[in-house]
Amino acid sequence: MPSLLYITPYFPPQSRVGAWRPLKFVRHLRAFGWEPRVWTDFPKGAATDASLLEHLPPDLPIDYSWSSGARTRHARWLAGGTGATTRPRTPNSKPRTWFDSPELIPFGEHLFDMAHALRRGRELLRAHRPDAMLVNMDPFAGAEVGRRLSREFGVPLVLDFRDPWAWCDLRRPIRPWPSRLIVDRYEGKALEVCRAAIFNSANTVAVYRERYPDLAHKFHFIRNFHDAELMDHGTAPVFEAPTVVMMGNLRRFIEGTEYFEALAVLKVRGVGPDRIRFAQYGQVLPDTPATIARFGVEDYVMLGGQLPYNRVLPVLKQAAGLLIPDIQGTMRLPSKFFDYVVAGRPMLAFDRNPELNAMVTETGGLLVSPGQPEALADALLRLAQSPPGPAISDDLIERYSARTATRELVHILKSVI
Repeated sequence: MPSLLYITPYFPPQSRVGAWRPLKFVRHLRAFGWEPRVWTDFPKGAATDASLLEHLPPDLPIDYSWSSGARTRHARWLAGGTGATTRPRTPNSKPRTWFDSPELIPFGEHLFDMAHALRRGRELLRAHRPDAMLVNMDPFAGAEVGRRLSREFGVPLVLDFRDPWAWCDLRRPIRPWPSRLIVDRYEGKALEVCRAAIFNSANTVAVYRERYPDLAHKFHFIRNFHDAELMDHGTAPVFEAPTVVMMGNLRRFIEGTEYFEALAVLKVRGVGPDRIRFAQYGQVLPDTPATIARFGVEDYVMLGGQLPYNRVLPVLKQAAGLLIPDIQGTMRLPSKFFDYVVAGRPMLAFDRNPELNAMVTETGGLLVSPGQPEALADALLRLAQSPPGPAISDDLIERYSARTATRELVHILKSVI
């Protein structure tokens, strides 16, 4: 069985969204004939959820040594008992510190771990000599570490861009020009060395093929995907009225004001909270409660807080409809779409992204243009009036499943060894 070194500084018990894609891939790789070894981090103050470890394959080798002190922090966490540790970062419209801004520091907070990661990576490759390496990005420091290790040891490298790096249509315009030059250089070097690069959308592949025409043959896309078994471990809530649910943090680029404004439109029309409510699960901005009060829709909104990923499916299935967060730009596909698919309930998205528009339309979902609160109010009310029962076909659910995505990943891995 070929072996894979999976380089992903984000991995359970970390509960941040960057840990989910590698978790879902790792759960299915053995079924397709590959043996993964995970190399990850355990950063200070990480938000963790011990229950995620229950869903890992038995005897999966995990090395918590990406950064200096990661092993010690992980050991202390294990000694501290089980259960979830809720220490999530509080979203804000601005980064907490200079180093938190990926626009200012090309490799972000992981810049200072790269020297240690290179030393530890060499030790791992000498001891285990995998058939291939796969880097989960971001953090983009993994691309440079993987590039250097691949050149030194000759192990084929595959880059998995969860988010675009140099050519991100949201971050590039606000990235200072010195940082932009550095990012461009190091992304180009990583793409030259890797055997394959995976992106999260067809549109992103098209952008990168235009920017790197000589490397275009290396570029593939595997969209995000759901893992129904992983998500289905919670308790179904009891909503007091037809409820539109949104899973996702309110944060920079996704502030949520338009949702509350649309509810205010419905209130003015005389549509009361007995006919529609809106439930948001995830972190919120510090001023979110004040924004809700400003629009006078406190009775319509429930802020459900952070919900562990392995408990989201029962909540989604109880919703009248599902709202996809309004992600600006056209190079990202929101991961929530894929989780919503398996829930089977009708969904609503903003029509910024033609690729997402086509996917939502295929499920029978609704689209609305941003900046139109009256139209958004109409669409939310239609969702709230949706009949119970599944609204999405089994074929679509399987198309966006972890099994299908892992099969595509294995095809790429086989092509590089």
